Amino acid sequence: MKLYIIRHAEPDYEHHTITERGKKEAAALGKRYNASDFDEIYCSPLERAQLTCQAVVKGKKKVHTVDWLRELNHYHAVLEGGEKQVCWDFKPSYIQKHPIILQPNFLEAMEVRDGVFEKHLFELWDNLDKLLAEHGYKREGYFYKVTKPNKDKIVLFCHIGVMSAIVAHFMNIPFTNAAQFMICPPSGVTVFITEERDKGLAQFRMSRYGDTTHLGKEGIIRSFSGRFCELYSDKTRH
Repeated sequence: MKLYIIRHAEPDYEHHTITERGKKEAAALGKRYNASDFDEIYCSPLERAQLTCQAVVKGKKKVHTVDWLRELNHYHAVLEGGEKQVCWDFKPSYIQKHPIILQPNFLEAMEVRDGVFEKHLFELWDNLDKLLAEHGYKREGYFYKVTKPNKDKIVLFCHIGVMSAIVAHFMNIPFTNAAQFMICPPSGVTVFITEERDKGLAQFRMSRYGDTTHLGKEGIIRSFSGRFCELYSDKTRH
């Protein structure tokens, strides 16, 4: 099996859509892929993901819109102080003081008073595994029992937080590690391929992360969305 995870095109968060640049990104993605490339298509209900998906599918195949692919409810009160903080994009100085954030028990570092993020994170993983089980790969421990070996191509149109959670799940690392140290540009494509080296037991192995080859072919420079300053002296986002 191949699992494609595609982040939506450049977002216009204020208006809950994509930017003009994002429309060009989505169009370039639609030139690279089309509905016939995939056996099943799943998409977040949020508009920025839906518009990106539509540019690829063009109404030629059924799209399964599933709520569990919507972006994670990712605002937390972290550690002392109670100030709300996104559960990734911590500054290095903060992590140096609180290294638990990068440990398997990272959730203990966050004062999740209402439990919304934790609940959503585990629901995402549960629903992902249910989907994979339906397609012949059932989660057992760190890997997947193969009940129906296949070379199906499944695509998920979603968000950076969701992508980070899926990456962490497949790689068996804390969510915060994937979210903190990996950045997928808008319209980036991440691909996992099953490897069944032991009969009946498979792992999902990443073959691409945040691929934007489609943008280069159209002369579109990758968006800075989601990134931070390369140098402290830069005038870009800190």
